Amino acid sequence: MKVRAVATVAVLMATVAACSDGGVSASDFANDVDAVCGTLAADLSDLVPPASSAEVAGFAGSAATLYRDAIADLNKLSVPSGAAPAVVDAKSFVVNLGQQASLLDNIAATAGVDQAAADAATAQFEALAATNDGLAQSIGAERCVLD
Repeated sequence: MKVRAVATVAVLMATVAACSDGGVSASDFANDVDAVCGTLAADLSDLVPPASSAEVAGFAGSAATLYRDAIADLNKLSVPSGAAPAVVDAKSFVVNLGQQASLLDNIAATAGVDQAAADAATAQFEALAATNDGLAQSIGAERCVLD
């Protein structure tokens, strides 16, 4: 499992737009999203990468927790009203993060037990990470492009 894959594991299951109050600009919203991602990236970089397959489960589980914390923080943000492109992309970004968190849980559960399942979950995670990189750039939240 690549460190980048785990570093980009994210999982936003609720939609950001649920918190819409219409009082924030798209630029301020992007900055707020970027700040949450900066915290996530810093927290992920504090995790010790697994040195063996035996350590993958703990690493993936810790990363999943960090992604869920980021999702909770994103769901607290005020977002611009309407269907501005940044809001639409942020909703997709959050949904993908939620899926990534679930995939990390799958990786944690199958690591060392079912390598084929862990590899499949890792591939799905990486695909979502690539999609989220594009969404983050679209939103203007550069720190959400997690390398």
